[in-house]
Amino acid sequence: REAAKASTRYLKQRENDLHTLAENPTIRDFFNNRVYGLREEAEVFRLQLEHSLRRFAERSNSIDMIYTQVRYIDPQGKEVAKVVRNRISDDRGQVAEVPFFLAVRHLPPGETYLSPVEPTMIYAMPTYQPGGVGRLPTLQDFERTTAVIARTFLIITGLSLGIALFLTITQVRHLTDPIRRLAEAAHRIAAGQRSVTVASDAGDEVGSLAHAFNDMAGSLEQNEAALQRKVGETTTLYEIGQEITAQVAFEPTLRLIVERARDLLQAEVSLLALRQEESHDFLVQAYSGLVPESFPGLRIRPGEGMVGRVVATGQPIMAGDYLQEYVDSPFLEIIQQSGLRSAVAVPLKARDVVIGVLYVYSRAPHNFREADRQLLSALADQAAIALENAKLYQRVRQHAEELEARVRERTRELEEANLK
Repeated sequence: REAAKASTRYLKQRENDLHTLAENPTIRDFFNNRVYGLREEAEVFRLQLEHSLRRFAERSNSIDMIYTQVRYIDPQGKEVAKVVRNRISDDRGQVAEVPFFLAVRHLPPGETYLSPVEPTMIYAMPTYQPGGVGRLPTLQDFERTTAVIARTFLIITGLSLGIALFLTITQVRHLTDPIRRLAEAAHRIAAGQRSVTVASDAGDEVGSLAHAFNDMAGSLEQNEAALQRKVGETTTLYEIGQEITAQVAFEPTLRLIVERARDLLQAEVSLLALRQEESHDFLVQAYSGLVPESFPGLRIRPGEGMVGRVVATGQPIMAGDYLQEYVDSPFLEIIQQSGLRSAVAVPLKARDVVIGVLYVYSRAPHNFREADRQLLSALADQAAIALENAKLYQRVRQHAEELEARVRERTRELEEANLK
């Protein structure tokens, strides 16, 4: 029975790995760029996908060789990215006629394929269903959109030329230079430059157009920078989550969680307090950064200080200045001596029960934003799963050691009985 349970957990973990890989945003980015004919951009994302698959294989195979191959295959059966024994392989081929690929193509979204039991087995799932739910844009969609944009551009260009011709007749010298600068700036933006402005001191319509153009260019630059930051944060969080969930040992998992939390939010100190089974207290069991000697092993009761309130409410909390907002905290003197000011604390939950609190400090007041709270909450969700897996691994390992000890004892008794 224990072997059956272990086998079920093992297959479930493989299925979770498949779902995690399928959520990799690099796959969507590669596919979109390839559909739109952007080959160079698609190749960049393909290389990123290869490195992401390699990191996944290295983490998963750090103890035992679980995955000898990790592949992403496009809908035509061509291997796009391939990792063999933790190394990126350039030997990519066609698997369109291979039985597992033919079976996977007909699976609905989210379903998985498991090959028959053999020494080497295949686990696969579809990540893209042509014409299905969440269908990616096709080349025809792109061509239609391009045609609409082209027609719109021609109309706008025609109107602009008409207006320019009319104004040129009356004010040639006054209009030529500003319009030329606007056109050059528009071409630079179209070519990928975002930090473009048009200088104009005119108080007429041309001056207003230049100011509006500058506002548009500035807004576009800010939005693109915000999008790039969001993409970077999402990718980083995804990779950290993969690294944490790949751990199985309990203590290394705790250290990895606080180290990655501190790096992710660029904080001075990161701590993790876990619920104690014998009481309702929470004990600080891991930290990263320079902390007073009284921090490790600190016991926190529900309602005490910022962390205690997270335990009591089950909700994340931000403190712009701990010394002013938590004057009644029993830990105020410790925080004051440490020079810590702003903080973010989020709960770790398992089955809707708070099992821990992950929190970070900065010595600068009001150093954290709402986006930081969201990032730390997302990391806490990954950490809660990793801790549950680590505890499960400990229990399984302890049970296996007990069984092994019983077998040794029974073997010894049988040998003694045979000697008699």
